[in-house]
Amino acid sequence: YNHQDADLVIVTSDGQLFRVHTVIMALSSGFFQTMISLPKKHDDTAKEQCEHITVSESGIIWKTALDIFYPNRVHMPENIPFDLFMDLCAMADKYDMSAVVRILKSERYWNRNPPILEYALACRLGWTDKAKLASTSTLSVDIMSDESQKQLEKVATEDALRLLQLRTLRRKRLIAALDFSTGAIGNEFLMQLHHRACHIPELSDFARWYVFKHRVSEEIERAPIGLTLKEEAFWDAPEFQRLWHYSCISCSRPVAPKYALRKALVTILNGLPKTI
Repeated sequence: YNHQDADLVIVTSDGQLFRVHTVIMALSSGFFQTMISLPKKHDDTAKEQCEHITVSESGIIWKTALDIFYPNRVHMPENIPFDLFMDLCAMADKYDMSAVVRILKSERYWNRNPPILEYALACRLGWTDKAKLASTSTLSVDIMSDESQKQLEKVATEDALRLLQLRTLRRKRLIAALDFSTGAIGNEFLMQLHHRACHIPELSDFARWYVFKHRVSEEIERAPIGLTLKEEAFWDAPEFQRLWHYSCISCSRPVAPKYALRKALVTILNGLPKTI
């Protein structure tokens, strides 16, 4: 950026100079629009020179931003390092560059990086819509892994707590649904499969049912989105076979029929909160 007719020079933190036009900067940035509109001292010497403004960002950040909104320029590449993406988002937000923000928040660039990092960035910038979207994506992540723990260091304490609360809420509601006496699956679903006169064991104290609830709790804790709970492999686990073959002593029907129970649990799972 070395336009001969430029009337503004941006000096970056690493000493790079960008000779740009105030008209284009004012149209592309609320910050520069305000700055340029401020009254200036009349100085014949200053008229012959470009105004210089020193910024705290590096040259690569500014060049990437200018490439987005400056006329006849090539837009930024499809894939950019997350650190650059993060700094660019912060810069666009700082200088009120609506066109840059709009592009950075588009599907072209969002939801391509680790969800925990995108969540941290969105929360820091106050992008509520993107924070909600990223919080849903984090439900597919093992938050206890070493990599996730490193990423969580970039999340503010209050925002990290909201993520944990979402996970805890999903697990509690799903496990509560499996309670035999009050749960939507345990009480309503299983009781509907039998006549009231049938002898149905108290499954909350039933070892087979306890093993099942414990495994469901483990899976929803590890991956709260619950994809593994929808897979055939989970339901075919050897430790569940005794439960699937246990029958009511009165009507001989299965107490917990596998496929019907799976359908009911998936219905509950799909209705759980998905965002902060």
